[in-house]
Amino acid sequence: MKRTLFLTALLILSLLNLSGQAKEARELFPVCEKGKCGYIDRTGGVAIPLQFNEAYDFSEGLARVIVGDKFGFIDKTGKIVIQPQFGLALDFTEGLAPMTDDPIDGKWGYIDKYGKTVIAPQFKSAKYFLEGLAPVEVYSEKGLVYERARSKLLSLWGYIDKTGSFVIPPQFVQAFPFTNGVARFWTGAFVGLNKYGLIDKSGRKLLSRSSIISLAISVKA
Repeated sequence: MKRTLFLTALLILSLLNLSGQAKEARELFPVCEKGKCGYIDRTGGVAIPLQFNEAYDFSEGLARVIVGDKFGFIDKTGKIVIQPQFGLALDFTEGLAPMTDDPIDGKWGYIDKYGKTVIAPQFKSAKYFLEGLAPVEVYSEKGLVYERARSKLLSLWGYIDKTGSFVIPPQFVQAFPFTNGVARFWTGAFVGLNKYGLIDKSGRKLLSRSSIISLAISVKA
């Protein structure tokens, strides 16, 4: 019975493709040579000269590049449309991109395609928006207490909308973007205590308490 539950849950996760972001058709491809990066087209011709310290795939018409040690964004002509100014930035999805001044100690927020901050930096960590919601991590005074390990986890993940308001309160050890109306989460600070499950956009758990996927589950026949 346990083996059947485990394998069925894994099948559900793989079919729902919950790992995240949809890929758009690629027209330009980042390449690097002698410490500089640019873009080639499908024929192999140089479309954007090699001039950046690092270059990444395009998403929603813009691509992340690093100039010096800062992240900015270019369009498909190679023009810098958002000046390099961030310690770390992620791809645009649904018109917004997560960014921070300092990826180690800084707060995360979101910018629009004009480089304007639309959600002020306030989160410990942040992921991209899909289906109108984004997972973010915040510090929590109550946290999660693990009596067995005599430890307390002081940061939790929840989901915000595009105003920056929480729609699903912080309560997860890890959370992932929504795909097809559902998202994957886990609770448990240690491998033996990790439990995976699925939620809908109201935060309702779609797997019953007895059916939550556990990494510690026995798969013995």
